[in-house]
Amino acid sequence: MLTNRQSLRISPSLFRVLAGTLLLLPISCQSVSRTPPPSPSKARFEGVMLWKDHPISRAALFLSDKSRPGSEIEFLTRSDGRFSYDLSPGTYHLRSAPTTMCPVEGEVRLKAGENSYRIKVHSLSFLSCRKGTIQRLSPH
Repeated sequence: MLTNRQSLRISPSLFRVLAGTLLLLPISCQSVSRTPPPSPSKARFEGVMLWKDHPISRAALFLSDKSRPGSEIEFLTRSDGRFSYDLSPGTYHLRSAPTTMCPVEGEVRLKAGENSYRIKVHSLSFLSCRKGTIQRLSPH
């Protein structure tokens, strides 16, 4: 039986470069996943959308700046129901369009820095659509 084997030779200097790169990979991945704080002149609108205790993924959120009519920002919740968006401090009209859930509408006042909210929605039924809640969470 014939076999065709070749050994792979790596020079010591190339091995050190590869090993150093592999050691840095977890650090790089961790720094990418962290969200940097908003700049001092920005407000971060962040939080989670829930039905009972279950996250609502891919729900559309719309923010309209009350001081600038016609301006509307649209973004989606992530798979874990969370959302985050940086914008100017101010008062915004919030409305949501979660699939198979009742929409939510209300006002949010964003200050410079982080502004955390919990948005709770209710199931859509043929007879009624209960109003959801927008709750500002206190900073930790």
